[in-house]
Amino acid sequence: GADWFQWNDEPPSGRGDGEDVNFGIVDIHDEPYEHMVEAIRETTPQLNYLHAKSFRDKGEDIWQEGMAERPVFGMPYLDGPVVVDGELCEWPAEAKLADLQYFETVGIERAEELTMPKVYLGWRDEGVYLGLEVFDKDVDGYILNEESMKHMWRSRSFDCVEFWLSTRPVEGDRKLYDQYCHDFMLIPEDDGTVMQWHHGGDMLEENLIPHPDIKRAIKGVSNGYIVEMFIPAKALNGFEPEG
Repeated sequence: GADWFQWNDEPPSGRGDGEDVNFGIVDIHDEPYEHMVEAIRETTPQLNYLHAKSFRDKGEDIWQEGMAERPVFGMPYLDGPVVVDGELCEWPAEAKLADLQYFETVGIERAEELTMPKVYLGWRDEGVYLGLEVFDKDVDGYILNEESMKHMWRSRSFDCVEFWLSTRPVEGDRKLYDQYCHDFMLIPEDDGTVMQWHHGGDMLEENLIPHPDIKRAIKGVSNGYIVEMFIPAKALNGFEPEG
């Protein structure tokens, strides 16, 4: 039997790379995971229905669509700098991302259950500003160390907000990283830990943990938390606002 189980990184409508079928049902000693098997037995009859609800009307899954099919958001220029304090009230309405992007990411069946979060994005000559709400999460009880942060996406011990940014137009679906690609992650413990992850082809030589230049603010609310980030121009290779 398989000795590996894909706990994380599983969108409601399944993945296109095959990982959604790698569900092991025995441990490394070939002993059944009895509780897991029972849970699979109970939930399997529901999966086709749930996955079908996550598909778009024309039958294509969002995770397999080409770039041309995805919603496009024009990042606006901000007339004034945003105060990075965990408050979203000063953001202009035109900087708010359309709700549609959230729906298509989490799947329809999940979107019906959750409060619609606000996500804001904008730029100025000094850099890029990001503000967002995260619901159904908690900012307490994180146990962070250098080793755990290296494998953050494999752990359920803490939450993570990941933000990808390219300073050049992306033609079609990106397959390789280049010098203009940036992968930022924020863990909402205390005042927030922001890092930049290194990928082959980008400008980094190693992961930046934590990132020395990014400003951030975390504010806990009753059902989640609010994040604000400012990524300065010097942290964005190829950022040329005058162009």
